[in-house]
Amino acid sequence: MADNRKYCPGCMEAIEDGVNVCPHCFYNIDTENNAPALNAGTIVSGRYLIGKVIRLANDSITYLGRDLYSDTVLSISEFFPSKILSRENGETTITVKLGYDTMFENCRESFLSLWRGLDMFKADPCLPKVQDIIESNGTVYAISEYLDSITLKAFFEETKKPLPWARAHSAFKPILSCIQKLHSAGIMHGSISPNTVHVGSDGKLHLTGFSIPQCYSSVEELRARPVQGFSAIELYGENPALNTCSDVYSVMALLYYSITGLVPPVATKRAVKDTMVLPAAVASTLSSKVIDCFVRSLSVYPQNRISTIEEVIGNLAPISAPRNAAPVQTQSQQDSPEAQYESEEYDEPYTEKNEPDSPTKKGSSTSLVTLALTTFFAAVIICSILFCVLYSTVLYKSIEVPFLDNILGSVSFLPMNQQVTDVYVPEADITTTQAPAAPEKSYVTVPDFTSHTRDSILTNENFNERFNIIFTEDYSDEVPKDSIIKQSIDKGESVLSGTTITVVVSLGEKPIELPNVIGMQYSKAKKELEERGFTVTKEVMENKGGNKENEVYLMDKVAGLEFQKGTEIVLSIWGEEPTTEETTTKKDKDKDKDNDKKKEEGTTRKKEESTTKKKEPSTKETTTKKKEETTKPTTTKKQESTTKAAAN
Repeated sequence: MADNRKYCPGCMEAIEDGVNVCPHCFYNIDTENNAPALNAGTIVSGRYLIGKVIRLANDSITYLGRDLYSDTVLSISEFFPSKILSRENGETTITVKLGYDTMFENCRESFLSLWRGLDMFKADPCLPKVQDIIESNGTVYAISEYLDSITLKAFFEETKKPLPWARAHSAFKPILSCIQKLHSAGIMHGSISPNTVHVGSDGKLHLTGFSIPQCYSSVEELRARPVQGFSAIELYGENPALNTCSDVYSVMALLYYSITGLVPPVATKRAVKDTMVLPAAVASTLSSKVIDCFVRSLSVYPQNRISTIEEVIGNLAPISAPRNAAPVQTQSQQDSPEAQYESEEYDEPYTEKNEPDSPTKKGSSTSLVTLALTTFFAAVIICSILFCVLYSTVLYKSIEVPFLDNILGSVSFLPMNQQVTDVYVPEADITTTQAPAAPEKSYVTVPDFTSHTRDSILTNENFNERFNIIFTEDYSDEVPKDSIIKQSIDKGESVLSGTTITVVVSLGEKPIELPNVIGMQYSKAKKELEERGFTVTKEVMENKGGNKENEVYLMDKVAGLEFQKGTEIVLSIWGEEPTTEETTTKKDKDKDKDNDKKKEEGTTRKKEESTTKKKEPSTKETTTKKKEETTKPTTTKKQESTTKAAAN
């Protein structure tokens, strides 16, 4: 344990007594945390020192802290939803507001599940490394390693320029992989933005700002405010519905922000009038597959959006060569001395060897006419080149010169032939989508789309030439995932070529909400989960005392979220409780039992010996014995008298 020193609440570095301003970070030592936060200097669980507040959320307060045992700087997240809890200034214990006891318990369990879930991925460099989870002061504290970093927003405010695609994609790959792992465990973020993604001192991106699922639900007291430009439309309103495609929207909006420097339009405004585009300068560096991924990931409505991070990762990798664009150099390459030497031109130093020979009088007889003609033709060529340049950049829009179009039409890098423009990021609106005008009034027969899958329709050129096909999604217990449930126009009907047909794609069986079984006995928890369609396995944990045997301590997935039928749920349960008192009592009982057994055996043995010794003789034996005893002394006495007389 660290010695009894004083620490700055602003940086947790050791300072001397009597110092008012920290010499390390210039923080005012006398600054107090605003209520209901804990006061700086409070020690939680006799070990963790509280510093300044570094984050306020609807479900928690996060402090800078220090572990007085290991003498390390930490981040301490206290479960404290301020709308259902209260705390007097200067106090440490919490008070649940009237009528919120049940909500507090449910949210508290969600907080525990969230941080226990993050603890499973502590090896992931993008996530906070959980050090401890403790219960104290009537609430819960999650202790994690402190991250020395700045927000991505602050990073771009300092650099003042977006990232090239290759560099941005490389930086975001670990974040995408991290989100994929979290989704597989049922953990969704809900608030991915430039404020929750940080750039660490190692130059890598880190994901922070996690909150419990109730912050993205209809629970008004905990509902988080959507992040303008980065939150999906389903997170707005009184009944937000967080799901995996919400995180898809947010992380792709953040990637869009990173390569364009533009904050995406707010999702609710896009629903009225969508003005979101990929600037031409950026689009020209992306492959069509990557552009399509941006378009589908940033669709306003979730039913038209890529639903999983796995699909996003597949569409973004590998990095394709940019269209009609030179390779993009990263900033480090542009700033390197080698690049400067390659780009700069140096004049050779003047020497006599480089000096041209002085013209002789014989050479001065060059014909002035030849010089004039040369100058004339050079001027004509220069003017022609200038005209061609002007025509290919500006004049082609207002005048038409056919022979120049033929000559310059094959030069791809000229602006008149540039095909890349601002790429519109559209939203497919089923109710307002108009069928493209048919070149001719030709009729075609509607096929049976229900015998196909989404992919087979997308890759069928015949279908896409004859119809304008719109995809929507719905759950089905009968139709396999990605197969077609139904179509808006029945098969066999004749319609005009180009008619819009809406097909409903199956999402598979409807997910099942995972109940919270923490605290239940394993048999009861297993029965409840299996009745809902989950499969259950158990993991026995060592019980060091104070926990009920077979009680569920942890679930590997977050309760309250939805999962597919048949999903495996791993329940961690407590093993047998081997307390010291019980062990001592058991030993004493065994010792007493052994003593009793030995006493019993000794008593039995003595009884047997006593019985053998005290066995009564028969009447005949008794009479003979008495007769012998009586006769023997008399005979002996007579013999003694006879012997004595003879001697005399």
